Amino acid sequence: SIKAVLSYTDQQGFIEVVTTPTSNIPYFNRWGYLASNSDLILTFGSNIDLALEHYLNFGFREGRNTITFNPINYLAKYADLSEAYGSDLIAATQHYVMSGYAEGRTDIIAALTEAQALSYIASNPDLIATFGIDTEAAIAHYTSNGQAEGRSIDSFNATNYLANYADLAAAFGSNTVAATSHYITSGYGEGRTSSIDDSGSTTPDSLTEFEALNYIASHGDLITAFETNTTAASNHYTNHGEGEGRTLDNFDEWGYLASHNDLLNAFGSDTTTAIKHYISYGMSEGRGTDGFNAAGYLSRYGDLSTAFGTNQDLATRHYVEHGFAEGRTVVA
Repeated sequence: SIKAVLSYTDQQGFIEVVTTPTSNIPYFNRWGYLASNSDLILTFGSNIDLALEHYLNFGFREGRNTITFNPINYLAKYADLSEAYGSDLIAATQHYVMSGYAEGRTDIIAALTEAQALSYIASNPDLIATFGIDTEAAIAHYTSNGQAEGRSIDSFNATNYLANYADLAAAFGSNTVAATSHYITSGYGEGRTSSIDDSGSTTPDSLTEFEALNYIASHGDLITAFETNTTAASNHYTNHGEGEGRTLDNFDEWGYLASHNDLLNAFGSDTTTAIKHYISYGMSEGRGTDGFNAAGYLSRYGDLSTAFGTNQDLATRHYVEHGFAEGRTVVA
């Protein structure tokens, strides 16, 4: 059998050297040792006995270790491996030694780009509630937690999301970053989705309640015809509105709330109730959605311009959700 040479200092201070079969050595992560030292893969291939012998005779003194290779990252980085091995870290390490290294695979995961961070947030609903569109926090979370948890960074499909909703396609064109931001800040709360049905169609069979209310609020004749009857509105869109090219949503519920302090006092940030109010009362009262000066709001508060840039939609939403209660004021 393969022998290993062990050296140690005895109680009298003398260096003792013994030779022993490697089978007598306690558990040592031989696969991890090879995977963590790529030069040894080139030298020994997948011969784990020679790897152990090398560590005992040379590697320990050279300061080599068995934990540099990260099999969690390796699995997270390659979907084919995670499908094949699940969470089996030993199998992942063995694959890297026997195949992955030669294929040019690596366990190194680069930090997410800003676009990837938005997709990461959109793909994990709990992160939408936690981070909003804070991409720096999302990148840090993925690096420290998300990749090890096996979280998806791309289960949200921005292309499908745009295809599902004509109002969004009209607003954003093919800008998937803007679409993803919309989903995080508004779409998720509105019940919108990037999923497609079993037939492969990206057009939803029926509108959600929120979508139907927005559809009604976007068309004065539908307010008169249906009031808040969302079932009738959904049927109308399916049978007539879509073919007529009617928009699903050009009603700005956040702007409506921000433009009327009495509604903020009454409804807070409940946009569904706000839309119902417009349908039932607001239109006939002559209320509008453009009374809030979002540009002035951003210019007045440096922290908001730093956070939102020139994004007036986010500024308006901030005022509704936070600014009004904080006593912030708006430049007329």
